Amino acid sequence: MKQFRLQTILYSTQTSPNLLNSTRKAQQAIKVLINAHFVTQTKRTGRTDEYRVTPVSEWVPKEELDEILTKNQSAQKLKLKQ
Repeated sequence: MKQFRLQTILYSTQTSPNLLNSTRKAQQAIKVLINAHFVTQTKRTGRTDEYRVTPVSEWVPKEELDEILTKNQSAQKLKLKQ
């Protein structure tokens, strides 16, 4: 089953560059959510990661959110230059 999924994803990304861009954008958005403590990530060996919404009391204050977004955008620009 996993091999089939991987082949399907690889085929999709080769035939549709927009899908690859969408996947990257989703990964970037997930990083922001994790850094802002909106979501927690649990790594699972041999399986996909698990994501859960954290309680509101653990979320980063609104004032710090802009800084997190700026850092994420800066990191993406550095990756593009390399």
